[in-house]
Formats: sequence, C-alpha cells, structure tokens
Amino acid sequence: MTQSAQELGRQQQWAEAVADGRVRGWLENGQVTMAVDSIDLVGTPLDVPLTLGPSAAFGDPYGTGRSAWIPISGRQQIAAVAAL
Repeated sequence: MTQSAQELGRQQQWAEAVADGRVRGWLENGQVTMAVDSIDLVGTPLDVPLTLGPSAAFGDPYGTGRSAWIPISGRQQIAAVAAL
C-alpha cells in the first residue's frame, strides 16, 4: 500500500468514527484522553490525529507544530496539555 493510500484510509476511518460517535476526546487530569466506544473498534487500534506544539518530541513537522497518527484502543491518555 502506498503512503498516500494509507493516509487516505486513516482519514476516512477517523472521519467515519467521529461522525458515528464511536470515538470521544476530553481533558482529564491535565491529559488529553481519547476513548473508542464501539465494540467493533475496541481492541483494534483507531489511528487518531494529534498535533502538539513545536517543541514536542513527537511526530513530524506540521504547520507551526508537530503531528502524527496515534493508535488508540479502548480508553487512553495520550498527551499532557502543557505540551499542546
């Protein structure tokens, strides 16, 4: 699979999960927390887009920050708000 096809697949899966209400995100104890709530997604990582500030040791340059896709399965804290 080409990188373009992989990227388009991730974007489509993310858009469908958000539209269907199968994924949620919120701040909890100063951390960005994501949850995948659908039986068909639990246990199968959903790639979630995350963009952090330019000083974060994370992902690839994107605009004025850094960004990457993170696989999420179930409920997971993924980033400190201070890094955003």
